[in-house]
Amino acid sequence: MMLAGRMVRENVRFLSAGILWLCAACAGTPPGSAPAAIPTEFGGSFEQLQPRQQRFVSDWLSSVDAVTRDVREPGPVYDALPHSTRSTIEAVSHALLQTSLTDEHGSPSGVAFELVRLLETAHGRIPGTGGDQQFRLFVYLEVDAVERLEASREFSRHGDNLVFHLEYPINYRQDGTPSIQFSISRDGLRADIDVDYRSSRFPAVLFDGHLSVANSDVRAGDNYERHSGRWRGLVSWWRNVFGLPFLNEDMGPVESSAVARAVEAPRVDGDAPLAVAVEDFLSTWLVQRTPDRVAGYFSVRSYACVVELEPGATDTIQASLRIARDMREINLAFGTIRTLSDVVQARLPDHLSAHRIRHAYDDQFALFELSADHVDGLECPDPNRALPPWLENRDQAFYGASFRIGAADGGTFDLFQIWSVEEGHWRIVAFHVDLHASTMAVPGARPATAAKIPTRPADPELASSFARFFERWLIDDGDVVSRMSSRSFECAALVGDVVAVGSFPDSDAFVSARMKEVARLVGGATELRDAIRSFEPWDPGLEVLSHSEDAAFALVRADADQALRLDCRKRRAGLGVHPGEPLDGLHWATFFRIAKAGPRAPVVVLLWAREDDLWKVISYDVLLP
Repeated sequence: MMLAGRMVRENVRFLSAGILWLCAACAGTPPGSAPAAIPTEFGGSFEQLQPRQQRFVSDWLSSVDAVTRDVREPGPVYDALPHSTRSTIEAVSHALLQTSLTDEHGSPSGVAFELVRLLETAHGRIPGTGGDQQFRLFVYLEVDAVERLEASREFSRHGDNLVFHLEYPINYRQDGTPSIQFSISRDGLRADIDVDYRSSRFPAVLFDGHLSVANSDVRAGDNYERHSGRWRGLVSWWRNVFGLPFLNEDMGPVESSAVARAVEAPRVDGDAPLAVAVEDFLSTWLVQRTPDRVAGYFSVRSYACVVELEPGATDTIQASLRIARDMREINLAFGTIRTLSDVVQARLPDHLSAHRIRHAYDDQFALFELSADHVDGLECPDPNRALPPWLENRDQAFYGASFRIGAADGGTFDLFQIWSVEEGHWRIVAFHVDLHASTMAVPGARPATAAKIPTRPADPELASSFARFFERWLIDDGDVVSRMSSRSFECAALVGDVVAVGSFPDSDAFVSARMKEVARLVGGATELRDAIRSFEPWDPGLEVLSHSEDAAFALVRADADQALRLDCRKRRAGLGVHPGEPLDGLHWATFFRIAKAGPRAPVVVLLWAREDDLWKVISYDVLLP
């Protein structure tokens, strides 16, 4: 009733403004004088949020102010945010408030909004970034959020995010469109939440649709109408008196502020030597004095380490802000630094027999390898979370960086970091600071000779079989439906192609027509690598193998967990699948993008298995933000 009353008042204000404008025109406004001012914004302010949304915003801004040591009223701060940031906060929180949850027995279990503990930051429009970085909320979840999503009838777990939302790989979505998507960190404490308003049909989805930034922008196209069709009550305050988007829309870069910021991706990817990443991190922070630019080097797994640095701290709220604040304070203490060698000196671990990884910056920091078993004792577990078994970290290659930082006044501290490749970039997954130690003990250090684990070659016959499939399909325009297992036909319903494959009398003909349409859209390529481009997934559960056409497609061996999550029959049935579930035979997967669609195109994954003495596609998916 309160919401309906507010909408009536909004409409009265809207109508009154129009009448005043028309009356001024009828009365003959003198030339050169301005007509009566017309309100251009109805809503979008803190005062007009629902009470639960106001608390949501107030708690968020209070957590930011606690780190930045500011004291601000939430209303003026919120009202000054860009249109795109406010509309994103309101649309996503409104959808969460309007989405009821029921458990596996059908009993009510609250609303989706109650899964969120605190807002961390909000991303509206951020020029120069992809759709997986814009129009979404980054939040802290309640401790039982993953268990409640797993048990709910409204959300189902899809395959892990292997390409987009990579620090938040656990993926839960609603059925249908529009839908809420929870992308959750491995520790189950953080999430990236957005609303997917669009679902392109296959094969158009390979070129456009979901990946467009408009997919999650409630203001774009008919997204507001789509939103209102599923969740009623959101006011479209961003439209002007003619119902069109504001002409003064915030088209420029979003301010880099504590409440509306985007973390830059690390500048050094995982193909470069680790020494390059560590040197870039230290130089950008200490010499260039721009710590905000290295925030992307910190994995969300490292956020638990901030508890060690603050006496009495018990949580990791606004961890990224706290890290950036401490780094800026060190910049202020050190002042201008001419070269990195003036303040940074390599420190060896106590295990001096450990073979160091030699590199160009040996005098500034020491590098060495750590086994995953030893890293278990060096990571910083979050005190607020006990991991369910399917969220545990998988084996990765880990490396240590050890050095001392000294100020001009003689103050020094030792910093020990654990680095690993995540999402294709070098990232810090843990760090420890010692303000007084003269030596640093690093348990389990052992020799290493390289900072990148080489891929092993694929079986030539296997790789050649897959390459011939792609060449016949995309280069020769041949019919490859015989290489598509009937098990894969159910995938059409999962990529927005059809509601149910059973509605087609001849699935072979239907799949064949769709694949020929893809080949037509690709058209004109004479070399496979000109038709499709490889994309290597980051997940360590997928072993990437080298082969002669690895520029065109990535060939990986899928473990049981990933193979099950890619299986369309499992996903359509809504069955929960977890690591350790039995899997018959070997499974391989190929990852690629359509070359014509550009570097931000969706990634297509085909899951292969042996059937009738042939390698056949048993499942496929289009990986989207």
